[in-house]
Amino acid sequence: MKEESKMINEYKVDWCPLCDQGWVIIVKDIQTSNLYVCCKECESEWKSPFEITQEQCLPFNTYAKYDFPTEDEVISYGWAEFIKT
Repeated sequence: MKEESKMINEYKVDWCPLCDQGWVIIVKDIQTSNLYVCCKECESEWKSPFEITQEQCLPFNTYAKYDFPTEDEVISYGWAEFIKT
């Protein structure tokens, strides 16, 4: 039996100012269910899309493992306006 693939939306919000090689996306901390943003390439993390600067980057591995949020979760945080298409 074939396993059905789950449709995952990666909500891109900015190009990473640290590595300049990947998208910063909205993700959800598995332990707390809080949303934050993370670079797909260098794994730099920020608390929100409002804070994506070199100076406001969090220490490496501040958050644990992540999952991808739903559209409703992104909207509830008021972050939909940051999504790049």
